[in-house]
Amino acid sequence: MTLRSAFIGILIGALTVILVVPAILPQPEQPHSLFVYGTLQNNLLRYYACHCLVPETPATLVGYKKTGLNIVPAENESVSGSILFVSTAQLERIDKYENTPQRYTREKISINGQTHWVYLKNL
Repeated sequence: MTLRSAFIGILIGALTVILVVPAILPQPEQPHSLFVYGTLQNNLLRYYACHCLVPETPATLVGYKKTGLNIVPAENESVSGSILFVSTAQLERIDKYENTPQRYTREKISINGQTHWVYLKNL
């Protein structure tokens, strides 16, 4: 076995853990729900941001539209994204990743009658 093939095997194993395991493992209690619509939908970037392997649930935020790296209120528009359930420590790590409060603020929004956190870019 060459060093290259060993490295590829390790890489494939790591990617499998990051991309597949969240969907099949039972998750501990996660008190915060977060609507994500950008980079945090990517499992690899989410793992980098919060060191967490959490499943996501597809969701649509009605009354907003995506503008660049942000979402803004807009009648008759919607934004596709995902709901994540994270711990307080994970949410604090995501705050750092999103450079809150300098670049983004974290605010509450309602999706289908349930309240979730969302990051909104400072203008």
